[in-house]
Amino acid sequence: MNTLYHILISACIPHNAILAKTYRLLNTFTGNSLLQAFDRLEVMELTANSILDSQSLGSIVHISEAEIAELKTAFHLEG
Repeated sequence: MNTLYHILISACIPHNAILAKTYRLLNTFTGNSLLQAFDRLEVMELTANSILDSQSLGSIVHISEAEIAELKTAFHLEG
């Protein structure tokens, strides 16, 4: 049976976070703990606020794949 619950659970498997607007705002976060799920929500909220607040400065400039790799190395996020 494909209830909304089952559809959302299936959609969550490959993602860290899912936002769906159905009947109300529904936040479904996955993680190894409640603390990790809350942390991901907080990071997402602060990132969204930063993007919205910075719009008056001009358009977004994305970092390159090389810069991402450098950050991953610096913060030991490889693998």
